[in-house]
Amino acid sequence: MVLSTAMVLSACSSDDDDKNNNNNNNNNNNNPAVTANMTGKINGEPFSWTGSAEMVKDEFYLSAHAMGGYYIPRISLYMPSGVVAGQSYPLGPDEDCSTYFIDPEGYQTGSGQGMVTITEYDRTKKIIKGTFYFSLSGTSLTPAYSITEGSFNYVYEIR
Repeated sequence: MVLSTAMVLSACSSDDDDKNNNNNNNNNNNNPAVTANMTGKINGEPFSWTGSAEMVKDEFYLSAHAMGGYYIPRISLYMPSGVVAGQSYPLGPDEDCSTYFIDPEGYQTGSGQGMVTITEYDRTKKIIKGTFYFSLSGTSLTPAYSITEGSFNYVYEIR
């Protein structure tokens, strides 16, 4: 089973409610002209996607997603702009940094528990890089998910 997902890193919550499925064969590994902004594994299956990054009102929104369709599955991470390179931050529903995952069927599974580490943050060049992992408990509609070996590399916009 090929899983493709999308990832967003930011400090606000996601309002995406897309419940439509897309072509799950969509990943950027097949297009050498595309540089992935986010990579990792979902339940052991690799993903590699492009996306965008914004800082809005001192919060980061970094995103990457499967290409085509309604851009699902997708992962969303949120973090404040005050993060510091070389520091790690817990991910969770009651933390400053959080995440949401939209599974391949389009269901938003809620906030995962894990960690994000900022490896580079250059405000002059507007670059943010880091690593992450998190897990999500299953629900009556969705299985459990484990996102591991995640990394991101973005040039962000300020809005």
